[in-house]
Amino acid sequence: MILDYIIKFDKITQLALQNQLGLIMDSYPPEFIFHHVPLMAVIGLGTARDLVEQPTSTTGSIQNPPSSKSQSRRSSLSAASIPISTKQQLSRTLLSLLTAKSQVGIWGPGKNASAVFHVVAVDKNHQFPPRKPTMRPPAQTQHLNMPIAHSAISPLTSGSPVHPDGLIPPIWVRKHREILPSVVVGFYDLWHHTSPDSIQEKEEISSTQEGTSESMDKEKDYILAMEINERRKSLLERGIKFSASSMQINYELFIKDKTMDERMFLKDQAMDERLANIRKVSGLDGRHAFFVLPSSQYGDFQDFVTNLQKSLYEYGLNYYREHGKRVKRKRSRLPSPSGNFMRPPLSEKSSMSPQPLGIQGWMIRYDYKLATFAEFRQDMEAAIRYYESAYNLIIDLFAPQSSVTPGATGLPIRSKRWVEARILADTISLKLCKLNLYVDSPSAALAQLNKHVSTFKDISNTRGIGEDTFEYWAWLSKQYRIFADILEIAIRTGFTIPDPAKISHNTTSSDFRFSMSSMSSISSMSSNPNTGSGINPTMVLQHPGFYYFMAAKYNSLRRKHFLNLEKVFNDSSHKNYSSLLILIIFFIYIIVYEKEGVDNSILPPQDILDAEQSIDHSTLTIELYTKSYEQFKAQKTGRMTLYLASEIANTYLDAGKYETALKYISDYLSNEGLSLLSRESIYNI
Repeated sequence: MILDYIIKFDKITQLALQNQLGLIMDSYPPEFIFHHVPLMAVIGLGTARDLVEQPTSTTGSIQNPPSSKSQSRRSSLSAASIPISTKQQLSRTLLSLLTAKSQVGIWGPGKNASAVFHVVAVDKNHQFPPRKPTMRPPAQTQHLNMPIAHSAISPLTSGSPVHPDGLIPPIWVRKHREILPSVVVGFYDLWHHTSPDSIQEKEEISSTQEGTSESMDKEKDYILAMEINERRKSLLERGIKFSASSMQINYELFIKDKTMDERMFLKDQAMDERLANIRKVSGLDGRHAFFVLPSSQYGDFQDFVTNLQKSLYEYGLNYYREHGKRVKRKRSRLPSPSGNFMRPPLSEKSSMSPQPLGIQGWMIRYDYKLATFAEFRQDMEAAIRYYESAYNLIIDLFAPQSSVTPGATGLPIRSKRWVEARILADTISLKLCKLNLYVDSPSAALAQLNKHVSTFKDISNTRGIGEDTFEYWAWLSKQYRIFADILEIAIRTGFTIPDPAKISHNTTSSDFRFSMSSMSSISSMSSNPNTGSGINPTMVLQHPGFYYFMAAKYNSLRRKHFLNLEKVFNDSSHKNYSSLLILIIFFIYIIVYEKEGVDNSILPPQDILDAEQSIDHSTLTIELYTKSYEQFKAQKTGRMTLYLASEIANTYLDAGKYETALKYISDYLSNEGLSLLSRESIYNI
């Protein structure tokens, strides 16, 4: 079962899902945030752990190494005659070069980068997960048009983390990011005899022994070719490209009565014949299927790794292209959500067991998968398009009544599926912001942020968890903080924020960046009656400091609302009648929200209250204000930096840290060069 395989590979994802219940403001799963690039698996070089655990010295050896004589007698594929330290050093060098080019992070490699893989190193005996079984969905799902085959992490499979009505678990993304590669490269030692230790032993080699050596070479090469062929066929079933590379070092061909040049010629000729035979027997006759390492020079190895990845990159993209085609065919077979296959009301109290995932949920799954595979193959326009489709469908799940699936009601507030869908919506919005920045469409990125904030503001207020709750302000602060972080990363990697002086607000354009000095733009504006000459500030991307400032402000409101709630429940001056007061408040909540048709579950669960109580709001607010201060200071906006310094000091004052507040404002006012009289006036205040 692939589910057992993935859980064994990494159990952290399951724990993260459990921790997210009721804690919407906790960290998002990294699988939903990382930028996706094709995955390459490397076999035969050890694992990434070996780079840390093994010594870097070229003279090191493994524990309890066998003697050189016993090595020569074994003559096995796993222990060729190459000294073990040299083999280790070669493997470590190649693995270091391959993983150094690996891409893992929130931001991608850049539009001008080529042939970038995320590389994972696995053991030589590593077995990739088998193909998912082919079976018909259970009859009770009543989805006759659903695809026949489904995996162990599908909503149709009992025991799946999303069974029976979940959307996309982080474990699915991890499967394609870390476990199922698009390309596999196997590195194999080419068998050969150990060089004799003495000249006398070399001279004792007879022609009969040379013939025996040749037959031994053929036998070992055949075994190696069969091993490669088995690996190739097993990966071919999944559509994964497999390539092999021979590792030949210190290969010696000892032939009596031959000059050095003649020996080198015969050595190359014999090697070419052996490699050609291995290539043929293993079935790797295709293009870019068999590679040979160059001479042992570090610069040559760098070129080898670069050329290797360039040669296999298109195969990697094609792997995800085929996955996208398969998912698209499945989506096209879905019936319309407005037909008979309608999602049952999920908030119906009489239903004791969860209902199967509806057509709208399957549409979300397939759109998200199409977006993910498009991102893997670096088709960012398609990724943005499918992420937007998935986002719009998810938003409908939070409405009291669905506009996509007639008759269906929204997800119950704070249910497991509500939390999962909320996290998925947040991370898709984050993806859209990032990808639009990535393709140099800043106004589209900002528009997505504004859309996400506005949409969930309306949803939260409608469902009773809006602006009157600390949860809403915590969520809002987090959205601006993450956007600021992404924007800061983008700037470090070369993104340029548009100059406001060269921006004009065109209400018919999806992007508001164009130069006013351009004659074509001016003529277009004059001929278009919908084009104005002013600037809409909400549609102009600011530097990260502005969004850190917004995050800090909203975090202050978060603290304010939480302290108000805490005061109602824990005010020591009302100990005698606090229980009665709580009951009165509770019944008021019920009356108001039943009248307005709002779910009664708006009261925060105890685990959310406990988690919020453990947060140092003031420290978090100061951190955000400090980040904003640094950004505004870099922009040389003196008045704003002074204002932010005062806000930091005021936050320290609210937290009761008076000496720190005084020192902070004193230091910053001194740096700004204000007069002594101004400082003394502030000290007196």
